[in-house]
Amino acid sequence: IGLGTAMYALGAVVGRSHWTGALAVVVGYLVTDRFTELFAFGGLLQVGALIFGMLSVAAFVRAAETDAVELHHWWMGVTALALAALSHVGTSVIVVPIGILVAGLALVPRRDREWPTMLRKLRLPLLGLVVIGAFWLIVLRMASQDFIDNPASLGYRGPGRLWELLLGRWPTALVMIVGGGAILLGTLRAIIRRHVDGFIGLAAWSIMSWAALAYAIVSGSAT
Repeated sequence: IGLGTAMYALGAVVGRSHWTGALAVVVGYLVTDRFTELFAFGGLLQVGALIFGMLSVAAFVRAAETDAVELHHWWMGVTALALAALSHVGTSVIVVPIGILVAGLALVPRRDREWPTMLRKLRLPLLGLVVIGAFWLIVLRMASQDFIDNPASLGYRGPGRLWELLLGRWPTALVMIVGGGAILLGTLRAIIRRHVDGFIGLAAWSIMSWAALAYAIVSGSAT
């Protein structure tokens, strides 16, 4: 229920339609089996981190698209990101930077407004993001180091294994290709319009995820 709700919320916010939210749930549950495999192997904490990560991105995207500074969107994003950080070390190492980056992008539409007034309104949520970032830097990265360097983890979660899982099953590959194309087109449109929207948030998410994979490949660490 939590995973479906998070998928729906993020899809509805990005696509600005209840239909895209429903489509996100259908794709997540029926087209791919990545999430159900996590359940089958007891990966509930990983799923929890993904749930909170999606809710955080949805909240910050919504904050970026509102004309006025609405604190409840920011607090929803900060709270969800904090819960993601506390859910699962391996997943939150990637999820937390994504949430912080999307939150930073949410400030871009207000660059031509009164910065002192905006920062005064957002001082507490931004402080929360700083605390989460410090927790990521000091605790999460350090806690994940032994896991990343573990030979057993490399055998099961190395970059080669990831490619096999992503491209070895056609539904997952199809979702990657179609979704990647949609994100690219949506991002180009947003750049042309000089507008930060949900596709910009998804692009930031994708860039951070692929950057983490590139780092894993270069450093020979687990994914």
